[in-house]
Amino acid sequence: MFEQRLRLARKRKGLSMRALAERLGPTVTAQTISKYEAGKRLPSSAVLVALAKALDVSLDFLMSAQIETLEGFELPKHSATSARDRARAEVILIDHLERCLAVEQVLGLHASTEGVERHRHDGMVSESGIDREATERLEQLVWRAVGEELISPIRAAELLGKPLAYVEQQISGPLAR
Repeated sequence: MFEQRLRLARKRKGLSMRALAERLGPTVTAQTISKYEAGKRLPSSAVLVALAKALDVSLDFLMSAQIETLEGFELPKHSATSARDRARAEVILIDHLERCLAVEQVLGLHASTEGVERHRHDGMVSESGIDREATERLEQLVWRAVGEELISPIRAAELLGKPLAYVEQQISGPLAR
């Protein structure tokens, strides 16, 4: 829920509640941030937008409850990997998973275990490898949705995190063939 997402995004940035409050200005205090994270209070829409901007996350990420936590998933704890880096990886992974789920929902695909073995990561795998594979899967799903005219180029650009001009160029170029 919102409180978990806010805490995760704040930790990803390596910010204390006080430091986040300072970024937001005089209207939001560390105590207010604490109430948000405890689920005792919700921010106004203006504060919500400011939180997303200060934490470099989307509003969708902060407000989505599609994936609350990554149960059973733990990044390998290397001495060189900080808690902030692990939190950052979790934010990226949740974001990619939610984007994939959104595209699969648009395409009418149902969750299945087909192909799960190929995507399992039981061994030591680099964070960049997991991120790269998630990005590739997301791109495949988005381009399929665009090709089948299930999503607009604007929505594709949002999901891919690319400029609209890039998406339009891909549609008129490689995808048109």
